[in-house]
Amino acid sequence: MLKMTEGAGSGCGLHYELYHFEVVTQLRRWHDMLGDPADRDALMAAAERRGYPFDDADLQAARKERETLLAELREEMG
Repeated sequence: MLKMTEGAGSGCGLHYELYHFEVVTQLRRWHDMLGDPADRDALMAAAERRGYPFDDADLQAARKERETLLAELREEMG
């Protein structure tokens, strides 16, 4: 999981919202690719212990935070 979080930081600058969205999105992709329910549960538990829950509500919240940040950045640049 460490390599994944390092890779997620690429291109995010110092914006946690962008980083967080990349991490939880990748975790969800991995989760959906796993065939064994025990493996999916283990990934979800490990992610939650590290502060990255990624159920539907968490993904939606991360997406909203990302979109809010991007709107603010666009406004600052405009």
